[in-house]
Order: sequence, then C-alpha cells, then structure tokens
Amino acid sequence: MPKMAMQTKLHNASVRTRVPEELKQRWQGAAALRGQTLTDFIIVAANKEANEIYEQEERIALSHEGQMKLAAMLLNPPELPEAMKNLLKEYIASSQNT
Repeated sequence: MPKMAMQTKLHNASVRTRVPEELKQRWQGAAALRGQTLTDFIIVAANKEANEIYEQEERIALSHEGQMKLAAMLLNPPELPEAMKNLLKEYIASSQNT
C-alpha cells in the first residue's frame, strides 16, 4: 500500500503493545531499510501475515477419495430434475428475447 494511503488509514484505530527493546530495534532497522516508519512496517507485516492465515483457512483440502469423487461428479454430473430443466429452458428462452 502506498505510504500516503497507509498514513491516512492510521487514524482509524490504535493498537498498543510492549515488546523487548531488541525486537523493537530490529523492527526499526528493517523499517528503515524499506524507507518506512516503524508503524507502517508493523502494519504491513501484520497484515501480510493475517492475509496468509485467511488464505490458508479458505482453501479446500480434499482427501484423495474426495478428489476422486469430485472429479467423477464433474465428468459425469447427475441428471437435473424435470423442474430444474423446465426452469433452465424458461431462462434460456427469456434471455434470448431480450
């Protein structure tokens, strides 16, 4: 996120924490290498970690058996019920008239 955009969002909420001095110095050094303030550095790093955690949680993990069942269903889908076929025909007909 651009530095200016990050700074305008900083005024929305406050988070305080106490860390060992050595850790703070390490973070400040890394932030300086990136041309960031310590606050910007912490926000970017924490947000990156949060994004990775959410992405991991959103992935669907299928067992080998589950993968095989899914593949079989995609290759040989079950037949649609009559009511669904009729709705689909109606939808196609109405979309062709517009």
